[in-house]
Amino acid sequence: MLTMEVLLPSTGVTEQSPFYDVLVLLTFLINVVGWSILFSWYFGSPLSVMANGVMNLHKGDGSEVIKKAYSGSGRLKTRFRLYKEVIVSIEQLSVDLEKLAKDRIKLEKEKKEWMAGISHDLKTPLTYMKGYSALLLNEGYEWSSEETRSFLEEIEKKSNHMEGLINDLSITFQVEETLPTNKELVEMNGFMKGILSPLNADPRFQTPPFSIDDSSSKIWV
Repeated sequence: MLTMEVLLPSTGVTEQSPFYDVLVLLTFLINVVGWSILFSWYFGSPLSVMANGVMNLHKGDGSEVIKKAYSGSGRLKTRFRLYKEVIVSIEQLSVDLEKLAKDRIKLEKEKKEWMAGISHDLKTPLTYMKGYSALLLNEGYEWSSEETRSFLEEIEKKSNHMEGLINDLSITFQVEETLPTNKELVEMNGFMKGILSPLNADPRFQTPPFSIDDSSSKIWV
């Protein structure tokens, strides 16, 4: 109507002008195509942006959606407001995925450190076992039955310690969420002696020496 009553008459084109019908049809087609392109851009470009954003979510990156959907002042652009809930969901999912990626990296690092600690913990009793075994197999010295028994008791103690570590390692790989708790009554004086005994035999810890005052009554935990 605007074309026929305003635009064409303002350019001197009337119903009596040659090719009037062709000009009206051409103007109508231009209007239809122009408005179609405008509406396609207005409603379609947000869909394209969100589709690309969803495709990039596997990388934990939703920055493209945020950058294109929000203005410099941080407000949602007009043509994106129809899809506000979807955009907010994509943004939140992107944040969650990024956090999960960081947590996974942290977990892998802690796992490697933990495995290194387990390896060290296994080597320590193994070193003592090899040492006591070498002493017992030393043909240049005749050990008394009391000394032999003492060495064998230490070897058994270290073997039990290694077995406990291996069991802990096995349980850790089997359990996905929480580790089972095994409570055991322990007398703390004897427990501390067991910890300090290997250190007292290590030359690196001779100065100052370790000692424990167990003159008090037994402490059970």
